[in-house]
Amino acid sequence: MLHRLSFLILFISLTLSSIGQNEIGGIGRWREHYNNQSVIQLGIANSTSGAKSIIGATTQQVFTITGAKNVALLGKSNGLNDRSIACAAWDATQSQLIIAYNNSNIDIVKGDQVYAISDLLLSNLYPSKKINHIFLLNQWALLSTDFGILVIDLIKHEIKDTWFPNNNRQVTKTFQIVSTLDLLYVATENGIWTCPIKNNWMAANQWQNSSDFNNLGINKIAQYNNIVYGANANSIYQLPLKSPYFNLNNGRIKKITINKDGLFASFSNGNKGGLLKINTDKTTTNIVDSSYLSNPVDYLFDENNIWVADSSNGLLLKNTSTKWMPLGGPIGNINGQLFINSKYLIAPLGEGTVGFSIYNEDGWKTTNTNNNKSLPICYSSAVDPIDGTTNFLYNLSGYAVSIAATDDAGTLAAAVYLPVTRELFVAARGHGAWLGARKLKCSPCRDLSMALIGTGFSYSSERRDAQGTRIAKILPHVRDIRRCGAAAADLCYVADGRLDAYFEEFLQPWDLAAGLLIATEAGAVSSDFSGSPIRSEQTLLSTPGIHQAILAFLAS
Repeated sequence: MLHRLSFLILFISLTLSSIGQNEIGGIGRWREHYNNQSVIQLGIANSTSGAKSIIGATTQQVFTITGAKNVALLGKSNGLNDRSIACAAWDATQSQLIIAYNNSNIDIVKGDQVYAISDLLLSNLYPSKKINHIFLLNQWALLSTDFGILVIDLIKHEIKDTWFPNNNRQVTKTFQIVSTLDLLYVATENGIWTCPIKNNWMAANQWQNSSDFNNLGINKIAQYNNIVYGANANSIYQLPLKSPYFNLNNGRIKKITINKDGLFASFSNGNKGGLLKINTDKTTTNIVDSSYLSNPVDYLFDENNIWVADSSNGLLLKNTSTKWMPLGGPIGNINGQLFINSKYLIAPLGEGTVGFSIYNEDGWKTTNTNNNKSLPICYSSAVDPIDGTTNFLYNLSGYAVSIAATDDAGTLAAAVYLPVTRELFVAARGHGAWLGARKLKCSPCRDLSMALIGTGFSYSSERRDAQGTRIAKILPHVRDIRRCGAAAADLCYVADGRLDAYFEEFLQPWDLAAGLLIATEAGAVSSDFSGSPIRSEQTLLSTPGIHQAILAFLAS
C-alpha cells in the first residue's frame, strides 16, 4: 500500500512539475482534454482568399474545419481568456469571432489576436448578466442578455451602449434579436418589442410592444424576406398573425432558421431530436431524424452540406451520407473526472451512455462497449490546472494547481502547488499532509472570536446575495474574514493553520478533491452547513475546536 501511495505522490509531483514545462508526463504534450461533444453554435467563415471554413463553439473551446475536414481547436490554454462558452457569432465583415462565456466574460478572436472585453464580467449593476444570443448588425454586435441588450463596437472592440427593450429603462430578459430593413425585433420575457432602424443605427428610445404576443412565451425569432417568425416551445408564428403557423405535437422547439430553401426548426423530445423543414403548405419534411440526433441546438447549410450542432453528441455532417465529425476530446459528460495511469487517460462516458474514451500518444479513441475487462487498471483523477482563474488573469498571487488521485473510497493522494510562493502541499490518505519536509497540523483555535476564516464567492449575482447575508451573520463574531480567490489554496491554509476555517458554496468536485484530503489529513474536520457529510454545494473545513460554533451561524 505504501509503495502505491508513494508512486501516486511521485506521479502527482512529476505532473505538477511537467505542467510548468507545458507537458504531462507519459501522455504527450500538455493540452486541454475537453469534451467536444457539446457543440452549441455554428457559422461559416470566408477568408479574403475565398477559402471557406466551418467555425463553431463547444461549451469549452472553439473549432474550425477547413479543406479536407482538418480540425483546429482554440481553448483557454492556447489563447482564449475563459472557458464555458455560452454562445458565439462569426463576423464575416471583419473576419473575427465573438465569444460570450457563461460568466459574462467576452472574447473577440481576430487572426492570432484575442481581444478581451471584461467590463460586463466585472460589473455589479445587474442581478443576472447571462448572455443568451449574439446578433450582428453592420459594425455592431447586439448581445441579448438577462438584463437587456449590450452593444459592442466590432471595430474598436469595446462596449458602446446598453439598451433596454422598453421605454422606461427597466431590466428586461432578452432572448434573441433579428432585423428587417427598417425594424429591429427583440424577443423578451415581456413579449416582442421593435424599434426603428435609421441610417444603420437604432432609435433605442422608440420601442414599441407587439402586445398580441406578450403571453405566448416566444423566445426564438427568425427573419426571411422581411417577414419575421417567432417560436415558443411548441409553436411557430408568422408575425403579425396571431394564430400559429406550425405546431409541434411532441417535444420542444430548440431553434428556427430560414434560408433560401424555406423555414427550418430543430427539436428535442427526451433523448431524441430532429431537424424539420416546414413547407409552405405547413407540412413537414424530416431532414435529420432522431436515429442520429439527441439535442440539436444549431445548424447551417453550406452548398450540399447540412451541419448540425448537437449539445449531447457533437457535430453531424449530412450530405450524401450522414456521419459524425471527429472534433477530438472524450465524448460524453465527464464532469472533470478521468482515469489515469502512465500510458492512458480514460474518460468513462456519463449520462447513461455505455462505453469509454481512451487517450494516448495516438489521440482519442472511443469504445462504445461495456467490456470493463479492456479497461487498464488505474486510479481516477480530478485535475484543476488553474484554481483561481480570475486571480491569474489579473496577475494576483492567489491561484493554484490542484491534482487528486481517487478510488472508490474517495481521494487517495493529493497535491496543490502555489506557483507564486512555490509551495507544494501533498497528502496521502492515512499518512498525513506535508509541506516539503514539514508535517502539517491545523490550528489549535477553540475561540470563535479569535478565528480567522476564509471564504469565497460565486460568479452568480443571485448566489452572491445569499452568500453576503451569511457572511454578515458570522462576521461580527470572528476575528476577521479573508477571501483569497482559490479554494484549493484556502484548504491548504487551513491545513497549515494560517486559516482556522474555510467555507464556500457551489464548488466543483475538482476544486475540492485535493485540498479536502490535505486539510483533513492535517486534522481539520469537514461537513456541509447542517453538519452532514461535506458536499461540493456546501463546504466547511475547520479546526475541531470551532466547527460547531461556525455551524450555528451557517445553518441559520
